[in-house]
Parts: sequence; C-alpha cells; structure tokens
Amino acid sequence: MQARVNIILLIFGGLVLALAGCKSQVSSCELSVGEHKTLAEKPALISSAFTVDLVCKDRSGKVLLNEPALDLHETDFKLFENGAPVSPYESRHSFFNSPQRFRYNTLLLLDLSGSVHASDLGVLKAAADSFIRTLIASDPAHHHVALYAFDGRPQIHQIADFSNQPDSLTELLNAIQCPGPYCRDESTNLNGAIINGLGILEMTADQHLIPIQVEHLVVFTDGTDRSGFFSDQDVRTMLRQVPDHTYLYTVGLGAEIDQAALRAIGRDGAEMAYETSQLMDGFTKIAKRIERQSKRYYRLNYCSPRRSGQHRLRIDVSRQIEFGGKKLQASGSFETGFDASGFQSGCALESAERRGEL
Repeated sequence: MQARVNIILLIFGGLVLALAGCKSQVSSCELSVGEHKTLAEKPALISSAFTVDLVCKDRSGKVLLNEPALDLHETDFKLFENGAPVSPYESRHSFFNSPQRFRYNTLLLLDLSGSVHASDLGVLKAAADSFIRTLIASDPAHHHVALYAFDGRPQIHQIADFSNQPDSLTELLNAIQCPGPYCRDESTNLNGAIINGLGILEMTADQHLIPIQVEHLVVFTDGTDRSGFFSDQDVRTMLRQVPDHTYLYTVGLGAEIDQAALRAIGRDGAEMAYETSQLMDGFTKIAKRIERQSKRYYRLNYCSPRRSGQHRLRIDVSRQIEFGGKKLQASGSFETGFDASGFQSGCALESAERRGEL
C-alpha cells in the first residue's frame, strides 16, 4: 500500500510554505532573533542589525522548518530599554528590511583544474554568468560579487574584484581561456582554495566603511583535494572559526565529488550536479538561497531618550502564522547593551535616513 503524505501549508506574512507530514507533527513555532551588530552614535542614535528566522518544531523538539522570516512590518516589533517600553513620544524609531548600511559580499570560487577546463569550461561560464546576474539583480545596490579561480597551485587567483556591475564581471569571466593564467596546474587545491577564499572575505570586510557586512563564499568544484597543501582537518578547523555572518555554499559537478565533504563545507547550501546539464540549475538555486538569506536581516534605528550610563536594549518580535487551519502566534526577542555617555538632544532620524546614512 502506498504511503500517503499530507502537505501542510504554513502561511507567514504572505509567504506560503509547504510542510510535509500530518497536522500533529507541528507542535510549536517561534521567531529566532539574533543580533548581528549594534551601534551607538552621538547625539543619541542607536542602530541595531539583527536576523529573524521562523523555526517550527514537532513535539519531540525536531526542527521541521527553519526559514528567514520575510515581510515583517514595523507593527511586529516592540522596543524596550532596561525592561520598560520606549515611549514613541520620547523616541522616534523605524525598522527596515532593506537597510542602506548593509553590504553583501559574495566570493565565487571556481575550480579550473584539468578535469574542468578539458570539457566543461563553456557550461561553467554560462552557469556562473547566470549566478552573477541573478544575485545582483535581486538587490543591485547592496550585492557585490568577486570571481576567483583555483587549480593545483598554492594560491587562488583573482579574475574580478568585488563589483555590483554584472556586465563587467561577466566580461572578465568570459575572457578566461584554458590553459592560461588561471588554469596551469591539472591538480586540485580545493582545501587551500577554501581557506584562502575565507581569508579574502575577512580582509574585504575590514576594508570597507560600511558598518554592517555579510559575506558569502560559493565554491564550485568537480573533484576532491589532490594537491595536499592543506588537510581536510585544516578545513574543518577553519570552518569552526567562521563567524555567523559568513555563509558557505558549494556546487559539485560529476562523479568524483565527495558529496558528504561538500555538504559539510556548504553548511548553508550544497547543490550536486551529476551532469553538466544540471550545472545551471545548481548555481541558480544557490543564488536564490543567498537572496533569501539576505532578507533575514532587519535593522532598527531609533533616537534614545537616555543621556548617560550603560543600558539594555531589547527588541521583541511577534507575528501570527497559520497552518492546517490553525493560527499561532510566533514570537522571539534579543537583548544587547549600549553606552549612552555623551548623548544629548538633536538626533535627526528622518534627515539621516533620507541622506542614506542609516
């Protein structure tokens, strides 16, 4: 007898998500809220960036759904200082889902070892081109992409620096010829490429004045590490040190890939293309994942009524969701501290937002 699977539609902020299973599976849902960065600036401005995810579990505590919470509105948030609500008469505030002060850096790292450029280079270029255009088109002002290549040599090689201009990026991408400067060694230094790529993302974050940055590393390969400059344990050690605001994705091609290893590296998304015809779809799915992850970020701006001392800021988030004909209230919060020393009147929230400073 064929098993029957019920599909539960979960409605959240206009987003419909499908949960496979019976109604009794979903026991509770909550909003997981995590601080990214909070800044206190004179005369009295607090700017806090944070993430919000919708997490649903069954009665045993197993996670059935963990997705970015999209389309939250200002009425879904409540603001507290030292446990007391912040009065709208004493403090102006606003919440954003598309903040001006964010920058999303994506480093696309391409395996150009011998097995790739022998037969699949044209398909890889087309898939990478589609990835670049899809991602930047989702938010041209904030998404920046860089292209790097690796083969069997110790270092990775820059094809294009970070840019939000897709035509410039793809022009440099399409100019790649193999053999050539980017593909001289037939071996594969996959482990070294991952470690070097993460290092470049870390340095890039330090170079820009944008205060709130999110990094993505996307690695394409059709094999496993052959060069031996770094061990698998070296990579695992590096991955444990990666901050929460750095996301890792992998796209694998062909029969030689170690799926388990690539899924462990691509902890935020891994796509396996067993044939070159599936490569475009794999890259597109990763681009959509990055686009979706970017929308889990929100930012609060407000003018604090505090004028001195250390204080606690708490942000509560609450939203009604619906599944299986039932309505539930999902909620969550996070708390952080700030220093109000030297704060005074004159905080001009509206004019700063119009100038794009916030």
